Amino acid sequence: MSDTTSIDQSPAYHGAAQPPLPRVPIWRRRWPKRAGIAGLAVAALLAGVGIGASANSGAGALASARSTEASLRGQVSTLHGQVSSLHSQVGSLEGQLTSAQAQAKDAVSAATAAANAKASAAYSARNAALSQQAATLKQQQSTLTQQQQAVQAQMGELQASQINGDGVFVVGKDIKAGVYHTNGSGNTGSNDCYFATLNSTDTSNIADNNNFDGPETVDVSSAYAFEINGPCTWVRVG
Repeated sequence: MSDTTSIDQSPAYHGAAQPPLPRVPIWRRRWPKRAGIAGLAVAALLAGVGIGASANSGAGALASARSTEASLRGQVSTLHGQVSSLHSQVGSLEGQLTSAQAQAKDAVSAATAAANAKASAAYSARNAALSQQAATLKQQQSTLTQQQQAVQAQMGELQASQINGDGVFVVGKDIKAGVYHTNGSGNTGSNDCYFATLNSTDTSNIADNNNFDGPETVDVSSAYAFEINGPCTWVRVG
């Protein structure tokens, strides 16, 4: 575009000659363009200032965000370290618990074994004592049985060697042969006892006889039977 070009539109004239246009100085015709360029420059400057301010603001925000991120990362790292420490403590506590449980189990087992051993020893000792007592009682019972048998034998022998009451006793069958003695009835003068040695069971077949109340001794070894009457008790003495 030329500097001599007019920026104004000329009015149209009809039927008359067009008057000459006034000449505008060149510096006046260049002013609007320069003013526009200056305005554009100012606007660009302002825009640059705004962009710079915005950029500066964005850079500050970015730096702040990065600082915050770094701080958070540090906190997260610290928390990870704390969690790891807690895991380690938990593992240690679990190990201690397992050890304590094992010790408690061993203690219970040892106590149970000791109690069982003590009970078994006491049971064995008691059984041994009872067995000893049973053996002693059995020996005493055996001794008493032997003594009882001896007494019974003596009593049987005494009974077999002692007769009283009224009756006829066959020698060698009802009574043993030998010498019999009696102390009498003690009723002096009553003659309330009687004996007779017989040649048979017939009481009239008499070898020897007597009525008495005092001591009397008779040998029945050669007699067939021995008859007695009264309250006197006869005992074989030989």
